[in-house]
Amino acid sequence: MKHISQCFFSICCLFFIIAFSFLIPTKTFAQSEEAISVKVSPENPRENQTVTISTSSVSADLDSSDFVWKINNVTQKSGKGIKSFSFKTGNIGSTTVIGLSITSLGSQNTFQRYITIKVSSVDLLFEAVDNYVPPFYRGKKMPAPESLVRVTAIPNAQGLGKTINGKDFIYTWKRNGQVIPAVSGFGKQTYSFNMDYLNNEEVIEVNARSSNGTYSSTGSTTIKNVKPVLNFYQKIQGQIDINKIIKSGDTIKNPSTISAVPYFITTKTKTDKNLSYTWKINGDEIASDNNKNEVTIGAKKGGGSSIELSIEHATKFFQDITKSLKITI
Repeated sequence: MKHISQCFFSICCLFFIIAFSFLIPTKTFAQSEEAISVKVSPENPRENQTVTISTSSVSADLDSSDFVWKINNVTQKSGKGIKSFSFKTGNIGSTTVIGLSITSLGSQNTFQRYITIKVSSVDLLFEAVDNYVPPFYRGKKMPAPESLVRVTAIPNAQGLGKTINGKDFIYTWKRNGQVIPAVSGFGKQTYSFNMDYLNNEEVIEVNARSSNGTYSSTGSTTIKNVKPVLNFYQKIQGQIDINKIIKSGDTIKNPSTISAVPYFITTKTKTDKNLSYTWKINGDEIASDNNKNEVTIGAKKGGGSSIELSIEHATKFFQDITKSLKITI
């Protein structure tokens, strides 16, 4: 009987504790830095770019909490459950201070956070280092499969109060999302690599930051493989007529010397020993002139001719070029 009474007493105590626990008010979220996470996207914004700041929590009821969002101490938005806020950055060098306060229902404490956004940028310039273009070409040397590309990071450090040399930054380079430790570090402003012949494009990203932490910015660029280009020009009085590319259907002087000029192929000169030229006129292979990129053709009574040229690279197998056209002489 005594044992039964003790059990009954224990059950009553347990029931009382459980029932009483529902009457005790609980905080909606713990007032700690870990209770609420704040995310800025993008982390290193550029000028005149939309930035979104969002909040989340695994323990706090943010939907019923009161939010106040401020820009440079001026209230922009306030109300319940405003868990994210977007704004547009200013020009390079500008600073925006975002103030955030969150108050939970029934809580006497307020979560506060100040986020400073400094607008900066990193420009990425790239060039195919060893690819050939003729002297009269004024554009960029574009990369072909397997060609060597050099990327240079140019940090824009306006608003820091002094001019900072590009070599004074710490760089973290990524290729297709993967960090490249061997080329990252202090002063490593350039990154050189060979284009992959299996990929049509390479995504290169860099983060540049100052050693004192006052500057941090990220830039990226997508570099695409291009097929080498082959153009035909007519020589007039020993000089290439750079103003006119010979195309199918054109009529040229009889006889004429035709000069072939490749673009974006990995070579120092258009007559490099690594390049092999094969000319065909009306289907028959013929020998080229002293310069293997040139051939002289003609017809006694005029008429049409079919010209074909194949250029093979001795080491870059994905840079071979073949082009044909029909002309009237």
